Amino acid sequence: MKKIALFAILLLLTASTCCFSQVVQPYGQVDAADLHLKYCAFDKEAAAMILFDKADVVASFDSVVLTQHQRIKIFNSNGYDIANRSFRYNPRYEKLVEIKAQTINYENGKTVTVPVDVKDIYNTQPTKNRRSVIFTYPALQPGSIVEFTFKVKISGLFIPDWSFQHDMPTRYSEIDTKAVRELKYSLIKKGTMPFFSAREDSVIEGKYVYQVRNYAMANVPAIADEPYAMQSDLGVQRLLFELKQVIADERTVVIKNSWLDVCKRIMKSSFGFEMDRRTISKSEYIDSLAHKTEDEKIAYIFNFVRSNMKWNNKDSWYPGELSLKSTWKDKIGNSGQINLILYNTLTDANIKCYMMLVSTPDNGTLTPVIADESEVNKAVVYLPTADTSKYYVLDASDKYALYNTIPADLLNRYGIKVNMETATRLNCQFIPITSKIPALQSINMEGEIAPGKISGTTTGTYYSYWRSEMARKHDKLNEKDYLTLLAGKGNDFKISNLKFDSPATDEEPLKQKFNFTGTSSASDGNYIYFNPAQFAPFSDNPFTSETRATDIDLHNNTVCNITGHFKLPLGYKVDALPANIVMNMPDKSISFKRLISEKDGYLEFNYSVSTKRSVYYVDEYKALHTFFKQLYDMVNEPVVLKKI
Repeated sequence: MKKIALFAILLLLTASTCCFSQVVQPYGQVDAADLHLKYCAFDKEAAAMILFDKADVVASFDSVVLTQHQRIKIFNSNGYDIANRSFRYNPRYEKLVEIKAQTINYENGKTVTVPVDVKDIYNTQPTKNRRSVIFTYPALQPGSIVEFTFKVKISGLFIPDWSFQHDMPTRYSEIDTKAVRELKYSLIKKGTMPFFSAREDSVIEGKYVYQVRNYAMANVPAIADEPYAMQSDLGVQRLLFELKQVIADERTVVIKNSWLDVCKRIMKSSFGFEMDRRTISKSEYIDSLAHKTEDEKIAYIFNFVRSNMKWNNKDSWYPGELSLKSTWKDKIGNSGQINLILYNTLTDANIKCYMMLVSTPDNGTLTPVIADESEVNKAVVYLPTADTSKYYVLDASDKYALYNTIPADLLNRYGIKVNMETATRLNCQFIPITSKIPALQSINMEGEIAPGKISGTTTGTYYSYWRSEMARKHDKLNEKDYLTLLAGKGNDFKISNLKFDSPATDEEPLKQKFNFTGTSSASDGNYIYFNPAQFAPFSDNPFTSETRATDIDLHNNTVCNITGHFKLPLGYKVDALPANIVMNMPDKSISFKRLISEKDGYLEFNYSVSTKRSVYYVDEYKALHTFFKQLYDMVNEPVVLKKI
């Protein structure tokens, strides 16, 4: 009986493997069942699904050739956007050899194929080390199948990472690598999902022996699109290849590609050449540093460089071939050029600092185990202080940045401090970029409540990240959209007489003041329902889901205070007041306080939310979910006024 059961299990496994192996089909050859497929079996809400994603990699002594074929099924119109694909490659050592794409529809009992025109495939280069290929599939409709295939030739021996998981569910994903046995690659698996199949073998082709590796995953869920998701791709199901040894002429060469090796190569470029070279004549700023403390000198030099340079919207650590003196003269440059100028000026003023290599969120996440120049796409300035708990990370390419506030897009990430200890000794150090200093936002309201109407004046005071964010939104949004932002989501308030005061120094807050008028809701002529928190900068509760797949990054610690003083309408009395309360997370990392009272015909209230942590892990989500549900229930609790 046991033998029969075991045979049945083996038969099922064999059938399953066979089934998935048949999923990968040649370009243009489509299975009829896929043409009529109505939904994803393991994610019935999905708007689109990757039917298969297949990579074939051949690594020889002089190059690596990657061929990829991906096919997607679109279930409804919501899948149009995610089906339109783009991919990036590094033009320094990757050459796009071939690409084609097409849409396949089933119309009137026939298969209709519409290829993507070559002229509609766009090749853009946002940075020196990144080139993007973008195309849009034609003739899309619910039920369409779209596919692309491309071939890239890579100079050198680098095998690209392979991601089994994407922004839509994937029915089957497979990578097949074939490398001459003299090239020894180690594998690094990311994510916890098991392989559907994994095998290794060797084959002889001509005079070479190849090591063949094949790895596949099936029914891979989409990457969770969750609010405040940690800016990290470490949880994505993927496979990394790292070259460890090369055997040539009966010699074994051990490959060392640590971050120190990467930094050495970067220092041999114009990046290293331009460091510690006077860029700005001291006569342009030295007199302004007299009688200043070191902090004041840092602030002055930072703002001097930031205000004189215009960022060209390109992030890079590479300063190019032109000298930084030419960049300073032209008053425009990429982030690396601007921050190298800042670094050189600080060191010229005898302020000890270092260049730091970083990766912005759109470029990926730096990790100690994956060392390559393409992993970093920006250079900033790292400046420690005598107080070991305090340091600065300076980015003078951002016009809204503050010298005393770590750039928001680098928080809770890693940077690599580049330290030339001597002319021949280089030290590179991985440093976590964090900040415990809270960003303060204070909103004060004075107003009057009347039947069917509410009016008054709001004064907002913003420090740190709040200040930068409000200034950025004020400049980027048109007047109508900015006033809508101030009115708050779901409110019908009309905003007028806006006064926006830009601060003179980085330490001062940004302030704005405006008048508002709107309607107050009433269930009937006898009651008025007034919600003090309708003026608060709270959006909808971001943590309503019962489950969570990704870690949470709230970006920065914050303190938000909302106070109000409102005159109550004649002929009404307070019928119900929300209770005064203080509520904390179990670890006291987030607290909420509400104080509200009626005094001499006025309603007075104070709402306060403060956070002492910005990163929470998935196993802490249950407590966070519970806390935020209670928080938003309390935030939305109204004051009830009753007609006398």
